[in-house]
Amino acid sequence: MTATKLQAQNSFFDSDNDFYDIEGFKSGKNSLKFIELNELGDVKNKSLLQLNCNFGLETLSWARLGAEVTGIDYNFKSIFLANLLSKTTDIPATFISTHIKDLSNYQIPPKDIVYTSYGALLLVDDLELLANQVSKILKPGGVFFVVEFHPILLTLNRNMNGFSVDDSGTEGRSGYFNNHSLSEIFTVLNQNGFNIVKFIEYPYSVYNSFPGMQQIGEDKWVFPSIKSNLPYMYSLKAVKKSNLEN
Repeated sequence: MTATKLQAQNSFFDSDNDFYDIEGFKSGKNSLKFIELNELGDVKNKSLLQLNCNFGLETLSWARLGAEVTGIDYNFKSIFLANLLSKTTDIPATFISTHIKDLSNYQIPPKDIVYTSYGALLLVDDLELLANQVSKILKPGGVFFVVEFHPILLTLNRNMNGFSVDDSGTEGRSGYFNNHSLSEIFTVLNQNGFNIVKFIEYPYSVYNSFPGMQQIGEDKWVFPSIKSNLPYMYSLKAVKKSNLEN
């Protein structure tokens, strides 16, 4: 595992709303990508918690699809904006400003789904603690779903859209950029009571996240100079074991 000091520049605060399409969301557009929609399927009447939810766009999108949602993020300003967006769009949601390590301080009812996406896992430095907390939150048989940039891709270029490497730490949301290996993720989940039931690698990114990428389809971006089937992203579905399985 490698760690690089990260300063996440939140486009919401930088008035670069084209990336998030806030106005489109307010008018009824869903911000979720086809990967998570296909892999999680129908979430109607299910309880879902999103880790590192930023200002809640995805969380509220799941709510629009019928889920009962909770979003957490360690940045107070992001949670303030998430609550504001929830109120503005009249979409019910619960948002909590906390670090993942402090989740046990809150009375959070057991969830059907814990969800994390697109850069959020990179902000987690302690996977063991994360898996332990997620296991506590999920119901037996509940799903932990991860969709994330592939560790191979992240060795090519550190300048992701929305993130800039910066050691000054003077502005924005600071943290650590952790490029977790797949073996580390699999091992930690297995040791904390999860069965990994599905793992998929994708030969494209759903975001134009790096300089020099070329669009090859709707929500599909690649490096044109790389001809091999480089894995750009992955999704992982892990199910919490029942007490009988432990």
